[in-house]
Amino acid sequence: MSVQAVFLKTIQTIGIPVVRQGTYNQTEEFPAVFFTFWHNGSYSQSKYNNTRAQFVHEYDLNVYAKKSIEAFTKLELAIVKLKEVGFLIDGCGYDVPSDHAEYIGRGVVVRFLENGGEINDK
Repeated sequence: MSVQAVFLKTIQTIGIPVVRQGTYNQTEEFPAVFFTFWHNGSYSQSKYNNTRAQFVHEYDLNVYAKKSIEAFTKLELAIVKLKEVGFLIDGCGYDVPSDHAEYIGRGVVVRFLENGGEINDK
């Protein structure tokens, strides 16, 4: 299973919508709480003998909610679940802007070292 597939599968276990950042149309009605993600890219972390030794996959994971407590608790749950399957996350999140005044946004940067650990896709 690919790193992105495990990333999405893990977040989907939380039971709220997960969409690529920018997917919702501004005129659509948004769910009360939802995740967005963006793949920032993948790059070589280190090389040995002119060969890639470690590959980093990096994602932004954001949650938007009408109730601030939900934004915090859903992001905290995502952090725990992603760490359980081998993703790396520093800290407990930061505020992200929302285009809709009634929503609060919280986010984290999520990384996976492809050769630095096993994907545990239970």
